[in-house]
Amino acid sequence: MTKIILTAHGELSSAFLYSVGMIAGQQDPEQVAAVNFYPNDSLDVLKGRIEEQLIKFEPEKNHVIIFCDLKSGSPFNASFMLSQKYPVTIIYGMNLPSLLEILLMKDMYATKEDLIPVVATCKDSIGMVEEAPKARGGERRGRRDV
Repeated sequence: MTKIILTAHGELSSAFLYSVGMIAGQQDPEQVAAVNFYPNDSLDVLKGRIEEQLIKFEPEKNHVIIFCDLKSGSPFNASFMLSQKYPVTIIYGMNLPSLLEILLMKDMYATKEDLIPVVATCKDSIGMVEEAPKARGGERRGRRDV
């Protein structure tokens, strides 16, 4: 079974979990958890919180994915240190589209290798609108004449 830990600066991981719940329904806390990193926390405190959740998710029996917000940030560094002790997969650059993709299909991703195409595809989840759409006819943006 695949289990997922979200970790990020501030309460971003909890906010992502809340947003996922709005879109895809509440997630089972036995399978998905958020670990927050607060301004006064040390790296050791964060590492301890993540490790506590890892132990609950039994990485020896389950595929555990840790989603981090930034590569080389404290949540990533704590997760990386723990990856030296526990068999986990770390994904950095957490965003809502990639998180939804993996959460909704998590049991299909039993190994790190299964996630490689998903991570490549998720890179397309960010983009930029080149030009704002033009208003049609005599309409004014944001106003209607009465």
